[in-house]
Amino acid sequence: MNANDTQKFDLIVVGGGLGGLLTAARAAKAGRRVVVLEQAQELGGFGRSPELGGRPVNLGPHAIYLDGPAEKALLELGVELKGFIPGAAGFFESNGELLPLPTTALGLLTAPWLTWRERVELAWSMREVLGAPKAGVRVSDWLAGLRSERVRAFFASLIRVSTYCNANDVLTTKLAFAQLKSVLSPSARGVLYLDGGWQSVVNQLEVIAKQLGVRIRTGAKANSLSLGERVGGEGAHPRITLSDGTTLGGDEIALALPLAAAAKLTGDAALKTRAENAKPVRAACLDLVLKKLPKPERRLVLGLEQPTYFSVHSAPETKENIRVHVAWYLAPDDATDAQMERTLEAFVDRIQPGWRDELVGRRYFPHLRVMEDVPREATTTLAAPLHLISTVATTRFLFDAIAQSGSSLSLGERVGVREQVLP
Repeated sequence: MNANDTQKFDLIVVGGGLGGLLTAARAAKAGRRVVVLEQAQELGGFGRSPELGGRPVNLGPHAIYLDGPAEKALLELGVELKGFIPGAAGFFESNGELLPLPTTALGLLTAPWLTWRERVELAWSMREVLGAPKAGVRVSDWLAGLRSERVRAFFASLIRVSTYCNANDVLTTKLAFAQLKSVLSPSARGVLYLDGGWQSVVNQLEVIAKQLGVRIRTGAKANSLSLGERVGGEGAHPRITLSDGTTLGGDEIALALPLAAAAKLTGDAALKTRAENAKPVRAACLDLVLKKLPKPERRLVLGLEQPTYFSVHSAPETKENIRVHVAWYLAPDDATDAQMERTLEAFVDRIQPGWRDELVGRRYFPHLRVMEDVPREATTTLAAPLHLISTVATTRFLFDAIAQSGSSLSLGERVGVREQVLP
């Protein structure tokens, strides 16, 4: 194909999931000519909310952290985030017993299921969590330094639910505590559960992107990427060739792809190494739609000794076809089998006895991939004109990380793939 036949854009976004759509819309709002290439026939990726029991239901539990990078980026684009704040009221489950989950500092200090020694240790430990932890300290080592087994279990449970990770030998306190602050600090606004699932965000981003002039191509698989020379020999002129032979040229290319796919497309050794050494964050998830809750007061239950999660993702005023997400946070090397589904069902039996009689729809994922890798203090990025839209590109978690990784588009450095270590 002649170079003159190449379709040219300011930015080519490879991947039409939430990260790709958000990146494209933000760039287009800044006046850039953008195209999105998605190899599937529909957009959204992990952000889709397929219908279950007559309602859109997320693929596993999702929440947006209020005041985080994702919320700010979406609101700047005009995305409406309709939903409800679930609040912190709930329970821990400990050996089959439900214990009230404290929601205030006073509640922590008066929790009847803690001894006075445990309350004192918890209070001192909470000061450390809300302080400034040192870099490089593993969560497992910090937990091991706590005297009380119950206080260790308390913090391990909160770290799991706030970071999505059950990988304390990999995750560091610097990252875990920063995430915990977004839930526990007095100024924290908490999280938002979206009424229409994350599909509502996908749909709005698609409309906004198109209104801003973004071209979106589905069924468009990127076969190869090359960094040629611009006309006149001034700098790199990246090109993407699709499976149908179409070639697209761009000033910059944003890769909103899984790590392995991004490494294969770029041929980058450092990216390949990160992908090969990654510890994917996974969960076994049971999604339910129930006609009603047998125990409506039990809306949030976190396992204290076990890495379990139960939460109602429909607003309290919803009286029928109620969305419920149940999960087991998998450790990096955990395997799952048919018994895991039975384990989650038994967990629901304890929380909502009689739920099977109210069942409208169910869906089970034995090992849903939540993030490509456990977040690290050392992040992996690409140099301009390539940009990696990924959770590994920042120290944030899930969609906040993806939203923040798009900020690399403003950088002009050309120094190759690099490792950035937090001070």
